[in-house]
Amino acid sequence: MSTNFAPPPEDRRPLDAARLRAVVAGRSSEIPRARAIALIPTVAGAAALPELRALASNEREAVGDRKMAIAALARLPGAQAPAAILEVARTREPHVLGEAVRQLGWIGDASALPRLEEVARGDRGNLGKKASFAAALIAHRLRLPGHELPSPAAVATVALGDQVKPIAVRRLAGPEVGAFSKLIPDLPPGLKVDGPASLHLDCAGREQWIAMDQEVALHPAALAGEKAMPAVVALRNLTTGGVSTALVALTTPTGRGAFSIGLYSRNGSLRFAGHGTIHGDAAEFELRAVARPGAPAVLIRCRGANGHLEITEAKLGPIASPARRPKPIAIG
Repeated sequence: MSTNFAPPPEDRRPLDAARLRAVVAGRSSEIPRARAIALIPTVAGAAALPELRALASNEREAVGDRKMAIAALARLPGAQAPAAILEVARTREPHVLGEAVRQLGWIGDASALPRLEEVARGDRGNLGKKASFAAALIAHRLRLPGHELPSPAAVATVALGDQVKPIAVRRLAGPEVGAFSKLIPDLPPGLKVDGPASLHLDCAGREQWIAMDQEVALHPAALAGEKAMPAVVALRNLTTGGVSTALVALTTPTGRGAFSIGLYSRNGSLRFAGHGTIHGDAAEFELRAVARPGAPAVLIRCRGANGHLEITEAKLGPIASPARRPKPIAIG
């Protein structure tokens, strides 16, 4: 008598909503859970809310799975998803709370402001900074008073100097444009990425992507009339190889046909600052690195018009050296 130990035939049926929901809920393991969480917002839509909410709220689940579930909730349509994330934001687990805070800021729902303010008051560390930035991001996008961020117009920037080299810039083309949103899995839900207006930069071996909002790319002159979040900058992690958003671009009108622009990190630190002007239907602006120890000398000049972003000048200079403390003088 022979026994056949061959594996069962592979199930090649499309991964429909029911199968993905089963994996997310832990009732099936036919594909990795992380893959199911990533796919389910697109395949199942709002129907995935119960499984994602249960996973994100369950203190017994792995922290990584809970964080992915929160990010997936942020991509669901309707008002129930932000409410579910706000429920999760009552957790005490710092990593899960940090992801909930971040996604609430991305979504831009004013109902999250009281909880974000509470977290900011209760934590003086990085979590509190993230909550403060999330609240400021919501206030900026909804044109609400308060929650002001450091002004790009009020900071010192790093001088470029003489020893500079160009930053390699290229426009996305062909399949890259269609795959752009998949490349950066944590794009803000409210940002409709415009592929033709997005660029790839190679800054001394560090890959970066500028993801432009479609509406801003088509109508850049609007930047002089109201506050906006026109773009995010994504970086490739040199250790893991993954790509994630690292900087958020925020603009504020400063006068007739002019605006300030700042690139802020996830905790609200201002990393790059500059200004721009409107000429007809086009916007021109420049960015420089904010002066701080270890900051690179960077100059980027851009022009946006007709749905395209063009970097007209991009240069990289030396790293800013930290200020040296005077040596103590020995007495006696």
